[in-house]
Amino acid sequence: MSEYIIVCVKDSIKERHFITLWRPNNSGYTAVIDRAGRYTAEQVIARLDYYNDGDNVAVPASLIAGLGVQSPARWFDYPGACVLSTRENWARIKAEVIARPANRIKPEPVGKQALALLNARYANDGMTRTGVPA
Repeated sequence: MSEYIIVCVKDSIKERHFITLWRPNNSGYTAVIDRAGRYTAEQVIARLDYYNDGDNVAVPASLIAGLGVQSPARWFDYPGACVLSTRENWARIKAEVIARPANRIKPEPVGKQALALLNARYANDGMTRTGVPA
């Protein structure tokens, strides 16, 4: 059975470094992939207007897992892999939505200045953006 993660597009603003994901049972948000909810295709298709309306989109959990990079130390309350809010990652997400949403998907990838600050944070933690020690 395919699993999907719901990505919150409306929460993607240039100042946010990581993409926001829905938690399990439609209960809150997280950037940490392991804390994101997993939804079945049947759940999503039954309520496309809720889970996949353009402000939110359902994509395969395997895609999100493949885009994950380790977050910098102490960035979130819970450590783990997150998805950087880059143009490249948004293009991959938009290409793999479960169905074409009613509304246009309009993310705001992180700006160059915010990405530079994030890269500096990784360097200070002795990590690369892939989470591998430098």
